[in-house]
Amino acid sequence: MALAARAQIPEKARSVRILIADDSPFVRKSIRTLLESNPGWEVCGEAANGQEALDHAMKLSPDIIILDLVMPVMDGLQAARKMAVIAPRTPTVMLTMHYSSQLASEASEAGIQTVLSKTESHTLVSTIENLLRNRRN
Repeated sequence: MALAARAQIPEKARSVRILIADDSPFVRKSIRTLLESNPGWEVCGEAANGQEALDHAMKLSPDIIILDLVMPVMDGLQAARKMAVIAPRTPTVMLTMHYSSQLASEASEAGIQTVLSKTESHTLVSTIENLLRNRRN
């Protein structure tokens, strides 16, 4: 029911809701600060592990999900596979210190649209903008 109510709000009138999942409170705070500096963007939830991310994704219906790879309880790939079933239209970005072409391939198979190294976090805003633009088309 919440999804139906949100869908009736004109796209430009509501904010972009983002869920961040990373086991580091420092990283979550840094990403939150970066993203919320963009007008109309809000971090609707934070998770310290993949299971919390999955629970928050179901409850909060974010527009974008940002996942770390290495997290306790459930890693980012496992969480992404489950999110692809419950929220298949929600774009997901993996932000990790463990970037490789093999990981990018596994992430794509898990339903993740983009994998960024945490050393490339300065490109996160433009990556999200592109995902949102592609989602609307």
